[in-house]
Amino acid sequence: MATFKYVAYDNNGKKVEASIDADDKLQAQKELKERKKLLVSSITEVKAGGIGGISLFGKKQAGGRDLEYLTSEITLLLQSGVKFDKAVDLLAKAKASSPIGEVLSQISGKLKSGITISEAFGSFKNLFNKLYVNLLKIGEESGALAPVFEGLSRDLRYRNDLRQTIVQATTYPLIILAVCVLSIVFIFNFIVPKMSTLFADAEDLPLHTRAILAISDWLINYQHFLVIGLVAVGVAIYHNRKNPRLVQWFHQRSRLVPGLRTVVEMSERIRFCSSMSLLLKAGIAMDQAVKLSAGNSANSEIRRELEGVSDEIRKGIHLSKALGETSLFPDLFISLIEIGEESGEVTRIFTELADRSRNEFTSWVSRVTALLEPILIITMGLIVGGVVVTMMLSVMQINETVL
Repeated sequence: MATFKYVAYDNNGKKVEASIDADDKLQAQKELKERKKLLVSSITEVKAGGIGGISLFGKKQAGGRDLEYLTSEITLLLQSGVKFDKAVDLLAKAKASSPIGEVLSQISGKLKSGITISEAFGSFKNLFNKLYVNLLKIGEESGALAPVFEGLSRDLRYRNDLRQTIVQATTYPLIILAVCVLSIVFIFNFIVPKMSTLFADAEDLPLHTRAILAISDWLINYQHFLVIGLVAVGVAIYHNRKNPRLVQWFHQRSRLVPGLRTVVEMSERIRFCSSMSLLLKAGIAMDQAVKLSAGNSANSEIRRELEGVSDEIRKGIHLSKALGETSLFPDLFISLIEIGEESGEVTRIFTELADRSRNEFTSWVSRVTALLEPILIITMGLIVGGVVVTMMLSVMQINETVL
């Protein structure tokens, strides 16, 4: 099944620009002519692209910020009383020259062909995740699309802001790390070989001097193999990044590394709590909300734990007790959820937990990145300074021996 963008005219001479899904171009033209009674002016196949980043050929695709702005704009239009299909058409025309505009154009075409809102958005799996689509389905069934889009907009805004904060906070440490690596490569490729001529006739060199000279010789002779190997490993990981076994292995090992474990569990806690808040506000039953929120988890190990919680709830076990058996929530959070169950304010509690988890994660990222800068600077100084001092001491030792 392919998507075709077309320009056609109806019986009244009105111009229609939309898209249609069909097996081939001929079938698309036939359906437009016989079923929709349209006179096709032009029809072209929409080539599949990588929505959500940068394509291999440099063409920019719709990403996280585009999705956030789109959701916010739909929210404003719906709150202003504009019908959903009209809102999509308006935004498609306003963003015609942008990547998200192409997506909206195709969604508009699907809506006009009778497909539901959730199905139309769900056909773009790389841009709209399962939670997004499920909430749209709930919103269109309940007639409360505006609150659903408002909640999604708020959640997407936080995620994009956090991503930008992390990028900004790690940029300087990464620059320092790059300078450190380049300095080491320069010293062992140019400085140490020139100084090694001073030790050409020396018979008994200190161990540390021999070690530095050996490292320098190895890098000069084999560093290109090292670079090729690292590139090959990177390419292999990239091409197998969706391999189920590799993904599962990474998810298991990521929770064994202290710092990485914190990142995984905090981010999954935020994702689960914000999903639960959105779903419970939409009126979803507790067990179904837990199941959908668990399905939104990026880590397969944590997802398995949370799916078990949904089964426990269906057996009559309290949510707080079922979540307490997982490794995702600390005791304080479990206590707050228990209080929410007793007071009937579980939705408000999950909203509070999501906000608290976000603040904790933001603070943790700030602390870690603030520590990385001096650690990297000290490390670079110790490595570079250590090599220089070692070589100078060796030169002095040889001079003393000669004298």
